[in-house]
Amino acid sequence: MCSKLFRNLLLAIPLMAFSVAASAFYKVITVEGDQTAAEPSDTATFLISAEIATEDTGRTVSLAITGDADHTDDFTLTFPASCEEDGAGTDSITFAASSTGDDSYDLSLGPFAGGGGGGGGTVGGGTVFFTCVITIDPVDDMIDEDLEGFTLTLSGNSSFLKDPKSQVFTISDNDTAALVVTDNDWNGSDAIVLTQKATSESGDTDSFWVELATEPTANVTVDLAVSPVAEALISSGGSGDVASLELTFTSGNWNTGQEVTITGQDDDPAVQDGNIPFQVTVVTTTEADTKYDNLAGGPVNGVNADNDEPGQLRFTQSSQNGDEGDALVLQVERINGSSSEVTIDYLIENVGATSGSDYTDTTPTATTLTWAEGDSDPKDITITLVDDALWEPAAEQFTVTLVEGSITGGAALLTPSVQTITINPSDPVTIAISAPVPDPVPEGDTGDPDVPVTFTVTYSGGTLETPMSISWATVDGTATAGLDYTAAGADFDLPVNGDPVDLVVNVLGDNDPEGNETFSAQLSESLDLVTLAGGGTSVATIEDDDAPDEGTFSITSISPNPVMESTGLVTITVSRITPVDTLAAASVNITSVDGSALHVGAAAGDYEEIPAATTLDWAADDKADKTIDIVINDDEAGEPEENFSVVITAVGTEQLGIDSGVVNIIADPTVTFNPTVYTVSEDGGSVTVFVERANVDDEAVAVDYITTDGSATDGDDYTLTSGTLNWGAAELGTMPIVIPILADADDTGPESFTVDLSSCVNCTIVAAQATVNVEEGEVQEPTPGNLAFSPTSILVGEGTGIAGIVVTRTGGTDGDVTIDWETVAGTATSPDDFVAASGTLSWADGVGGNQIIPVTITDDAVPEPSESFTVQFVADSETGTEGDPTVSATSVTVTIADDDSNDPGDFSVIPTNVNEGDGVINVSVTRDNGSNGAVSVTYVTVSGTATGANPADPLTDDYLYTTGTLDWADGDSSAKIIPVTIVDDAEVELEESFTVELSAPTGGATIANGTAAVTIFDNDGGGSFSISDVTVFEIDQQATVTVTRSNDNNTSASVFWQTFDGTAEDENGDNDYTSAFGEEVWLDGDTSDTRTITIPIIPDDKVEGDEFFTVTIVDVAGESVTISKADGVVVIKDPIPIPTLGQWAMGLMILLLLGFGMAAMPAQRRVFIKRS
Repeated sequence: MCSKLFRNLLLAIPLMAFSVAASAFYKVITVEGDQTAAEPSDTATFLISAEIATEDTGRTVSLAITGDADHTDDFTLTFPASCEEDGAGTDSITFAASSTGDDSYDLSLGPFAGGGGGGGGTVGGGTVFFTCVITIDPVDDMIDEDLEGFTLTLSGNSSFLKDPKSQVFTISDNDTAALVVTDNDWNGSDAIVLTQKATSESGDTDSFWVELATEPTANVTVDLAVSPVAEALISSGGSGDVASLELTFTSGNWNTGQEVTITGQDDDPAVQDGNIPFQVTVVTTTEADTKYDNLAGGPVNGVNADNDEPGQLRFTQSSQNGDEGDALVLQVERINGSSSEVTIDYLIENVGATSGSDYTDTTPTATTLTWAEGDSDPKDITITLVDDALWEPAAEQFTVTLVEGSITGGAALLTPSVQTITINPSDPVTIAISAPVPDPVPEGDTGDPDVPVTFTVTYSGGTLETPMSISWATVDGTATAGLDYTAAGADFDLPVNGDPVDLVVNVLGDNDPEGNETFSAQLSESLDLVTLAGGGTSVATIEDDDAPDEGTFSITSISPNPVMESTGLVTITVSRITPVDTLAAASVNITSVDGSALHVGAAAGDYEEIPAATTLDWAADDKADKTIDIVINDDEAGEPEENFSVVITAVGTEQLGIDSGVVNIIADPTVTFNPTVYTVSEDGGSVTVFVERANVDDEAVAVDYITTDGSATDGDDYTLTSGTLNWGAAELGTMPIVIPILADADDTGPESFTVDLSSCVNCTIVAAQATVNVEEGEVQEPTPGNLAFSPTSILVGEGTGIAGIVVTRTGGTDGDVTIDWETVAGTATSPDDFVAASGTLSWADGVGGNQIIPVTITDDAVPEPSESFTVQFVADSETGTEGDPTVSATSVTVTIADDDSNDPGDFSVIPTNVNEGDGVINVSVTRDNGSNGAVSVTYVTVSGTATGANPADPLTDDYLYTTGTLDWADGDSSAKIIPVTIVDDAEVELEESFTVELSAPTGGATIANGTAAVTIFDNDGGGSFSISDVTVFEIDQQATVTVTRSNDNNTSASVFWQTFDGTAEDENGDNDYTSAFGEEVWLDGDTSDTRTITIPIIPDDKVEGDEFFTVTIVDVAGESVTISKADGVVVIKDPIPIPTLGQWAMGLMILLLLGFGMAAMPAQRRVFIKRS
């Protein structure tokens, strides 16, 4: 109907081209053809178009209804309250309808109020078009009718009423006249069911119902007749049994069913004529309501059963169950005839059950059943189930069979002819185990005879026909088999006479104070109808008779160790280790002992000592750990790693395990000149001064340096040099400062200047100044330098993988030098904690600085304290081509901090992205913060903007619903993968996402991050854009980058780009290139993949080194387009400079002087610069 209204409104639009200044007109907006309204609810509309002058006061027209459709019985009219302005306008006029008769109305339209802004309906500014909508609703009347029509016509003053003035409407019917014949009273919506009817010559009856499908316009008579009448007659509403009858239906009772009863008729005289079919016809004749002329329903078919047969015999059921003591009744029925005397024998057969002991036949006429002529009553077989009090866990059966060959009187045998009787299991048994005797059990001492303890087993309930086999075993409680008692257990039989059975366990003596302990005797069985009282468990208590133990005391933790000075505190833990719960009160002394670290009050004051009289006390039965905190002094002095010891001693008879531990103190990071004095010849060109960082922590370190004049001055003897040295958070070792040395022609003798450190960030300066002595050039002995580990102790995490050990060459670089190294186990051992290794380090002639020794750290899953090993130089292994280097700091201690935990860990699922065409996305789940024990977690995908599909119909959604369980073994902390299949459809869509959610962790694990989003990027839209990198020379004068479009469907799209400075700057800066921006466009259907962008490069004569800027995609436009690579890097390489004529001349002069000097030198002499 909306489409009709739309077309009608379109037809009205041309009318808006006219202007009627001071009048109004109305017309009906017609459509192509007449309109139809259909029962029950398909409506139609009558549209009136009104052109109203802005000053009009309103008009009235008349509406007439004509035709064979009735205004109230067949349809109704709904009038609007107002008429709305056509087009985009917002004005309206009032509409009112008043009845002037059964089929006529006066319609009042207007006046026009104006002021709504006008709109599409205004013509020339003087009139406005409005549309008034009258709705026609059909009446669903349940009457079978032909098509009915009517016409709506407007009339009134012809000066403003225009053609067309009327429209024709048709109402179609949805009802069909019919006779409804059913098994039950039909309510108009049920399915019509009519089954075959059954009567008998004995007078058995059956029935059916008749009613009309639609309301008649006049009374309808339905004729019913049965044939043959010798087999059946019909009746309804008290009519009596007749061969035919009439039913009358009116507009008041047409949908109320009338019941018709069929009664079977007997032969007279009796004849064995078998079962005879019959039929009832249901028809109408000529009716005033022609829709019901000569209609037929049914027919109703049936069979009248003969009662002159001897009949058929059968059991009424095929099986029964009963309990012992029940009397079961088995019924045999005689059906479909009783014309003679009939007998049949029955037979009882055992199927597990035994006659006499399990059941007896108590039927008065055992084994034979008899029916007299005309007798059709069922006969009973009575079986009594014997209540024998025996434990019988399995059901027993027997069968009763009707013997076909024994029948007399001509009757037939039907199924079921056999009935199975099941005797339910009966007489359950309860088995009990007594409390132990004695209770409690005295323990005794080592060497004493074992103490027997007895458990007695009895049973009650049903009587046993044969011995019953039961199992038993001892089960540890706090007592342990082999230590506290002798394990026992076996199968044994409960006797049929009901005698009890004794189970004996021997308790072992010892001299250990361990408190009272328990074990239990446990019965087990898997038999039906057997119950173990109390679960079949009896608990025995072994009474300890030994004095309480004190336990063993050990230092079990020093944390943290090593400890940074700035940490301020180290905690010592002492544990009382014992397997028993009954303990005597005990105490241990604890004290600290200076090592290289001294207690406060001594010269250095590195830590606060533990007073000598300090004790740690445990009450009786107390097994809790005891701790003591030691304050570490942050003394601001740069110093190497130091240590002191913590020692425990017994106060009395206490046993000690680990009675001492070493606390390692690592100073805060330091920087220092190493060495602090350097000597260089004035013609040496430069001198390298080294600054070393020691003591690692978790912060970066920086220090400023600057040269300062002494007798050597800037510009004459050296070049002023300053700057900042930086070490990363975990970085150790030496940084070089290279200072140019200037040669002069003056013989001034030795001179010196200094290099000074200042402004140390996150560190302490130890040696803040180095002295550089500048001497006149002379021949010196070679200096191969010094080799040393730097630093001499490091701390690594167990999960580090590779520990890098630093060896530095300082103080000289003359000649090739080598030195051998090896690892040495300490509390850390190979291969459990690290991988043992050895090797040789080499420095070439002229090369100083650091070499790295890689040592593999073993990451196990065992919680343990920090452990250490040593990397050291092999003694006397240093060699050099210009003399052997010196060696200092010959070893480094590597402490491994454990990263394992007794925790089972926690789970996190990791968010990820996937392209729609990738097929499968692997979602990672991590196990962090522990790996103790086997654990698992359940996962499931949950729909968001992306929805999960049914695997049977995967093309309907975005991904396949996935659920399952991930498992980790004990010690396993590796990430696990959840594979989720992504559906690659052809639909253009925005990015969508779903989540993977974790739940139900086991093994004590927890969930840290249980939900992660998976974002799917569409591959059916405008595609993704990337921009290339490029390297050019400055003299190329231009750079070309390429914009590439991939995974697209050739729809229109645009890329907006712009240049941005890096180290290269545009014309507003260093003038290395010309800035630019622009747009690259792909039109619909464009199959090309690339666009190129050219940027001008500006050459200059400066020596600058390589510089770069970027061409960046700043935005994209188009349906479902994305950016896969936004920045294109343009590298500008500086050309190799061409020497000027003057530079050529200067170079030639230098070559000539060098040649003259080389010719004057004695053969085989080498010049060395002495460094100290």
